[in-house]
Amino acid sequence: MSLSLYSTRLAILLFLVSSPAAVSAAPRVPQRAQAVAAPGETSAVPIALRSRSFNPLRVALLRWWDVNEARQNVPIEGGPAVLAFDGQNMWVGRNDATLTAVRAHDMTVLQSYAHVDYANPKSLAFDGRVLWVTSGTDPIVFRVRATDGVILSGTNPGVTPVGIAFDGKDMWVAARGSNWVMRLQGSNGHFVDSYSVLGPEYLAYDGENMWVTRRADGHVTKLRGSDGVNLGTFPVGSLPERLAFDGSHMWVVNSGSNDVTRIRISDGAALGTFPVGTDPHGICFDGVNLWVTNSGSDDVTLLRAADGANLGTFPVGDSPQDIAFDGANLWVTNRDSNTVRKL
Repeated sequence: MSLSLYSTRLAILLFLVSSPAAVSAAPRVPQRAQAVAAPGETSAVPIALRSRSFNPLRVALLRWWDVNEARQNVPIEGGPAVLAFDGQNMWVGRNDATLTAVRAHDMTVLQSYAHVDYANPKSLAFDGRVLWVTSGTDPIVFRVRATDGVILSGTNPGVTPVGIAFDGKDMWVAARGSNWVMRLQGSNGHFVDSYSVLGPEYLAYDGENMWVTRRADGHVTKLRGSDGVNLGTFPVGSLPERLAFDGSHMWVVNSGSNDVTRIRISDGAALGTFPVGTDPHGICFDGVNLWVTNSGSDDVTLLRAADGANLGTFPVGDSPQDIAFDGANLWVTNRDSNTVRKL
C-alpha cells in the first residue's frame, strides 16, 4: 500500500471518530431495562426475584407475575371449605355436604358428589388411591373413590373427628371429642390403634413422627409414627390449628394469636413466631415458602421457609379457609364468597 493511500484512509478514519454526526449515528449498545414501580406499588420486581427464594416450578412455567395478579376464580357453591389434590384434580369439600372435583390445569369443574354425611367437612386427604373426608356433623371418616365419588367405607374414629393425615401406609384421625388420635389402615379403613391426646385438632407427618395440634391449651404433641408413643408436648401460640412440614421444620398456625410458630422437629423447640393476618386457618408448603390463609382479613400471607421473612400479603376472597399446592399453583377456598382461587 502506498504511503499516500494509507495517509488518505487514516485521515478518513480520524474524521469519522471525531465527527459528532458519526458518533450519534453509531449503533448504541442496549442497556439493561430497569424495573419501575407503578404508582402505589412498592416494587415492580416480581416476588420470585425479589425474595431470591423462588419455586423452581414457577420458573419452569414462566410464572413471573406476582401471585395476586392472575385472579383466577372457580365458582363453587355451598361454602367451599377444604382441599386435597389427587395428582390431576383439586377436590373441594363443601359445607353443603358435597365433594367437587376441579381439573387443575384448566380449572374445569368435572363433577360433584353429594352425600348427607359430607356436611361441614373438617379435613380432606388423598392417600395415593382414595380420598378421605371427615365431617363436622357425623362421627365418621369416609373413604371415597376419586374416579367416581363412590364411598368405599366409613369408620367411626371417635367423637368430633377433625384433622386427618397420611403416613404413607395408614391414615391418622384426630378425634377431638374423644381425646385420642386413631390410626386406620390405609387399604381398608380398619382400626389399627388409638393414642391418647388431649383435645386433638389437626395433624401433620414429618416422615417419622405425627404432630398433633391441641387447640384448647395451645400445645402440639409429637407421636412416634411406628407405635404412637408420646414423644413430648410443646407450647406454641393461642388456638393452634393446621400444620405444615417443610422438610426440616414444622409450622403451626395459631388462630388466636394471629401468628405462625416454627418448630424444630428433633426436640420441639420453637425457633420463631411470625405474625400473619387476622384469624389464620390454613397453611401449606410449596417447596420454598409457606402460605397461610387469614380468614378474618380475607387474604393470604407468604412466609419464606428459610427464615420466616414475610414476603407479602395478597387478597383472595371472603373468609379463606384451606390452601393446597398442586405442584405449580396454590388453591384457596373462599367459604363466604363461594369461590376457589387459583394463585
